[in-house]
Amino acid sequence: MNLWRGHRLFMVDGTGISMPDTPELQHHFGQPAKMKPGCGFPVMHLLVMFDAATGLITDLISGRWNIHDHRDAPQLHLKLQTNDLILADRGFCSYVHLALVLQGQMHAVFRLHQRIKTDFRQGRKHQKLLPKSDRRGRPTSRHIQKLGQLDQWVQYVKPKNRPKWMDPHQFDQLPDSMMVRELRYAITRPGFRTHQVTLVTTLLDPQVYPKQALANLYKTRWQVETNLLALKQTMGMDVLRGQSVHVVMIELWAFVLVYNLVRIVMLRAAHEQHVLIDRVSFIDAMDIIRYGSPKQLLPNIVINPD
Repeated sequence: MNLWRGHRLFMVDGTGISMPDTPELQHHFGQPAKMKPGCGFPVMHLLVMFDAATGLITDLISGRWNIHDHRDAPQLHLKLQTNDLILADRGFCSYVHLALVLQGQMHAVFRLHQRIKTDFRQGRKHQKLLPKSDRRGRPTSRHIQKLGQLDQWVQYVKPKNRPKWMDPHQFDQLPDSMMVRELRYAITRPGFRTHQVTLVTTLLDPQVYPKQALANLYKTRWQVETNLLALKQTMGMDVLRGQSVHVVMIELWAFVLVYNLVRIVMLRAAHEQHVLIDRVSFIDAMDIIRYGSPKQLLPNIVINPD
C-alpha cells in the first residue's frame, strides 16, 4: 500500500450530474437556482471520495443539487481510519469540518476558504483585540508561532453560529478552539500571473511535514479532477438517462462499478509493467474490458475493499 509520509491519502470533491426533466426527478433532486422553473433539468449532487494511491472510488454520496459539500462530508469520515489524510479544495475548509476531522483522529490538508482571513505577520492582532472600527478584513484566528517564511501555527476559534445541517448536540461537542497550521506558497508559470496558494492543515510538525512537501502534495489534487473527468466525459456519466429516481440510482452505481473495474485493470497493467498507475491510459483499460477476453480481466492483484 502506498502511503504519504505514513498516512493513507484520500481525495474528496463534489460534482453534478444532469438527468431527464421528469416531475419525479425534479422533486427529488431539484435544479440550479439560476434556472427558471420549466427551463432547466434536474441535477444530482455527488460527493466522491477517491483513494489517492489507486484512484478507486471508496465512497460516494448523492443528493439534491442545493446541498453543500460540508453537510455530507462528515459521512465520508465513517469509511476512514485513524491517521488517514483528507486532501480537498477550499469548499471543504471550515472550522466545523476541521474539528470533525480531528475528532475522528484523522488529518486534513485543505486550501484556505476565501472567507477565512489570514495574516502571516508575527505578533499580529486578531479581531477581538482591535477596536470595532478596525476589525473589518482582519483574521479571527490567534497567531501562536512562526514556523518559517509564510508558515505558522494559529488558533482557530469556534464560531458562534451552528450550521443548519448540524445537530445541536454535535455542535456543542466541538472544541472551543483548535490549533492548525497555515502556509502560503507561490505558483509561477512563464507568461502567466503568479498565483498565491494558502493551505490549512492539521499536520503541525514542520520537520515531519515540511512546507514544500505539503505544497507538492496539494499540487497532486488535480488528479481528483482527472478522475471525475474520466467518469463524466470518458464514460458518459455527465447525463443519466433514467426517468425515475430508482433507475438513475441504478445507473449511477453501475458507472461506479465499471469505473472501479477499469481502475483495477489499470492497476494490474501498472504492476506488470512496473510503472505508476498515472502512466496507464484509462481509455485503453476500458477497451480491454470491452474487447478483451475474460482471461485478460483476471487481475493478479488482490485489492482489499476495506
